[in-house]
Amino acid sequence: MLSLLLAVSLATTVRPQMVVSTEWLADNLRNPNVRVLDVTTPAEYKSGHIAGAVFLSVNRLMVRRNGVPNEMPSVAQLEELFRDAGVKPTERIILTSNDPLLAARAWLTLDYLGWGDYAAILDGGNAKWTGERRLVNTIITPVKRGELIATVEPKAIISRADLKTLLASGEEVALLDARDTDHFLGNLRGPEVENGGHIPNAECMPWDANLARQGRFRVLREPGQLAEMYASLNVTKRQRIVVYCRTGVEASMTYFVLRYLGFRPALYDGSFVDWNKTEPVARAMR
Repeated sequence: MLSLLLAVSLATTVRPQMVVSTEWLADNLRNPNVRVLDVTTPAEYKSGHIAGAVFLSVNRLMVRRNGVPNEMPSVAQLEELFRDAGVKPTERIILTSNDPLLAARAWLTLDYLGWGDYAAILDGGNAKWTGERRLVNTIITPVKRGELIATVEPKAIISRADLKTLLASGEEVALLDARDTDHFLGNLRGPEVENGGHIPNAECMPWDANLARQGRFRVLREPGQLAEMYASLNVTKRQRIVVYCRTGVEASMTYFVLRYLGFRPALYDGSFVDWNKTEPVARAMR
């Protein structure tokens, strides 16, 4: 019965336009209305990238704020970043990276800026593309300045203060921790001990559980599998959904997958590092 209900629900809620295959991209690589952004470092980009891909600096995608790394920059900074990458409204933006978390973080950022509907992630990323021996080069793709103007979705990001208010409100909340189970449970030793535990009442859903092996590559699980995973935690559209991890990067994958499944989550960007500064932490040792 659960599988049947999920199938009916997925037929209307999955957003397939958020993910493209390497086959699709190969067929559309020369389409002038498709812009491929490689979320990476300068050195990695120069060493080789999908032919025609534009460099998107991971160092500008996230900043350190109040002692917490990997925070969302200001809207003005993000507009400049994506304009420098040539992004404009007439294009479909395809995000790729050597690290699937960075592609997910870039998608979340565009969603926060109101541009999520223009963007998709390359399933399997650079690893699958290069592993299939598709076209790569080391040429720096020339860029004409873009035209991105943000229409911010404020509910995409939640602060510590607003999360505390939400948790105290009595509203039904699904709070999902995207770290591994050892960090979630506090099952750590040595210097890592301070990173262990979780926000009270959170559920653990490690970010990499959203991915599956396809030969040598990691790709997104099938929608039905993903829906069953989150249904097992009783996540529903009636709830406010908040995702977090250590500093907001791993939870970007959870955010992306939930949006793919038709949910409307919020990212606690400061995540556990920010929470652990002043708030109580739950630990459950094995």
